[in-house]
Amino acid sequence: MQPNLQDILNAGIGLVLAADEAARNAISSAQKGFEDLKNKGAADYSDAAIKARSILQDTLRAVRA
Repeated sequence: MQPNLQDILNAGIGLVLAADEAARNAISSAQKGFEDLKNKGAADYSDAAIKARSILQDTLRAVRA
């Protein structure tokens, strides 16, 4: 049985919808991963983390001045 044009069109639409859903899931997963990393970093009060934050703040102040 040969697919007709309607079947090919429907398969194309299905492919676009599946790709859109996969992209949305990937973006959502990336956002969640970023939030998790951000929260983990924010909870780090080690000397190295405090020094890195201080350097960043000083750099940003210098750039804005």
